[in-house]
Amino acid sequence: MTWIKTVDESEATGFLRDIYRQQKEEWGVVDNYTKGFSLNPLILKGVGDLYSTIENGVGRRRYELIATVVSDINRCTY
Repeated sequence: MTWIKTVDESEATGFLRDIYRQQKEEWGVVDNYTKGFSLNPLILKGVGDLYSTIENGVGRRRYELIATVVSDINRCTY
């Protein structure tokens, strides 16, 4: 659970509800990372677009490798 204020799945409307629904269909849950951006879903969209652009530029395998190494350096679970 996140420690910042978030919009619960049952309270989501419009664009945020669509994002929640899509993530739940793909992953089975709405993760806390997504909920962390729930007060401003346009920022969530921007971050998602940025990650997609980077992934498309370097390829999926390199993207995952970079994300794993950065997470390890930051001592963050990935």
